[in-house]
Amino acid sequence: MSPATPPDEALRTFLAAGHLNQAAEHCLELGNARRASALFEQACAFAEASDAATRAGDWRGAARLAALAADDALVVRALDKLVSESSDEARKEGVALTIRGQHRYAAWVFDRIEDMAEAASAYERAELPLAAAHAHARAGQIAKAARLLECAIQAAGDVGGNSYRVALGELYAVHGKHEAAANHLQAVPGDAPERPRALELLCSSLDALGLRDGIAALEAEWKSLGGHESGGAHGAALGFTDSQAKAGSVAVTIFGRYRVLREVAVTPHARLLHAIDELSGEEVAVKWLAATGSSRGRDALARFVREAQALAALRHPAIVDLRDYIERGPAMVLEWMSGGGLDDLLVRQTFAPARAAQVASSVLAALGVAHRMGILHRDVKPANLLFDGLGAVHLADFGAAHWSASQATVTEGVIGTLAYMAPEQRRGEAASAASDVYAVGVILHEMLTGSPPDGRTTPSGSHPDLTEAHDAVIRKMLRHEASDRYASVAEAQRAIALLTWSKRSVEREERAVESSPGGTKAPTAEETGRYGVATSPANRPGEAPYLKHDRVLAREVLLLPATDEHLARAARLARASHPALPAVWGTSDDGRFLIVEPALGEVAGAISEAEHARLFEALSDIHE
Repeated sequence: MSPATPPDEALRTFLAAGHLNQAAEHCLELGNARRASALFEQACAFAEASDAATRAGDWRGAARLAALAADDALVVRALDKLVSESSDEARKEGVALTIRGQHRYAAWVFDRIEDMAEAASAYERAELPLAAAHAHARAGQIAKAARLLECAIQAAGDVGGNSYRVALGELYAVHGKHEAAANHLQAVPGDAPERPRALELLCSSLDALGLRDGIAALEAEWKSLGGHESGGAHGAALGFTDSQAKAGSVAVTIFGRYRVLREVAVTPHARLLHAIDELSGEEVAVKWLAATGSSRGRDALARFVREAQALAALRHPAIVDLRDYIERGPAMVLEWMSGGGLDDLLVRQTFAPARAAQVASSVLAALGVAHRMGILHRDVKPANLLFDGLGAVHLADFGAAHWSASQATVTEGVIGTLAYMAPEQRRGEAASAASDVYAVGVILHEMLTGSPPDGRTTPSGSHPDLTEAHDAVIRKMLRHEASDRYASVAEAQRAIALLTWSKRSVEREERAVESSPGGTKAPTAEETGRYGVATSPANRPGEAPYLKHDRVLAREVLLLPATDEHLARAARLARASHPALPAVWGTSDDGRFLIVEPALGEVAGAISEAEHARLFEALSDIHE
């Protein structure tokens, strides 16, 4: 083509001949980069079209064309320019890329404009789980990130899943979920390329959990990989020091979700923790069972599972709500009762009769729901009545509950607190709904008088606004024979509701004076103590140091230290359940002593053949 040919004529000539690339280059020579880009696109020369769009300042067009060319360098250059000039235009291009199915580039767009939720979605469509999980985490969607990586681990298998295990472990560790992190990081084998990073994170999480022995076990491997000494270096990998972890300034998250605030109580078989549910943000109580391997541990596990089953079946405003059951703990997550237990409140304060009646009525209503489902509580006591932040009472600890009244006996090995236990339960007979009524009656008496029933104090004698009618209701709840009590908890609740209960509170000092003989002085500590010197003739000095007189039961009892040996023997006696064996009645409120029926008196001469056979049967039951 001669130099004299006009520019427009030259362009028409190229187009007429179908030479689109030459036509586009001609437009570039003429300075028309936008027309050149369109012609290069028409010729499917997407890289050249993108470059021409860049010259024209059309960054959105340049990004789209670079994506069609699958030229990552051009895409990044165009997107950087597009984002710097207009995030709105960048977002529009991201949506357009998504519509065209170019999800990887759409993810880059959303990532660069920091729309992490859209970026995560686009990365997922592009089948890039690591990048998607990172985007979810940056968007604050930790649970989604974790689920995505867990699915990736399952899909990849044992070998291919190691990179995802490390990523998941790091995700949990960074967010303080150290137990969950350790579970995943331990699964990375020693010969995997990802092992060094997994080991570094694992040591950090073990350090945060206070598992120093676990770090010591990994010390040799850690050093062989060039790691530091155990201690603060491990913690420093996640932004905290060992001293901070020991001081508790680093929150420990258990079961991947519950951030522990403090340890509330510890028993031989369980820990009670005050925690925050990081998904819902609410305060919860985590009851975590331990030591389930031994025979005693298996008994504790059976009680634990029984409690969880009962709570799962029951829904009532006056029953502690089961939020979650974690089988691998095992652990129960319960609603948090910030008001504490009735046992503590009885020590710190007096109850106005109206308040005491309201508490008793709420507990009876909760028991009514349980009884209608065939569940007996069997261990209603002040420690199992908990209060929420608004002062509402909730019935807790269904570990002694039984689904069938026909076999709900003390000698099965589940024993309630003796002071609140109905007479039939103390005798080892089957419990019934009336047994739970009895326990509520004891508690109501204690709230009104300051002590469990002792034959000397009465509600009317402890509060000037209470009458014989109030005494009569409680007396009926406390009848010795179950058949003489209220037929149901609903009947007891109605009897309480029919009376007027004063809202006036009377201090303990006033009560003590009014309820003492003659109304002149309060009984001394020795007079009101539950256990006194045994009065039996068999209690010769020096021969029975643990024999005491129980003023509540009005009988002699044997108080033995609650050692492992004594508890193991008591468990065997309770399971044997033979009339020739001493009855096991329970443990003291503080758990220090075991309460056993004493074998008073001495055998005079040889025993009879019938007595011999009876003892032989008892021994056989123990052996079984």
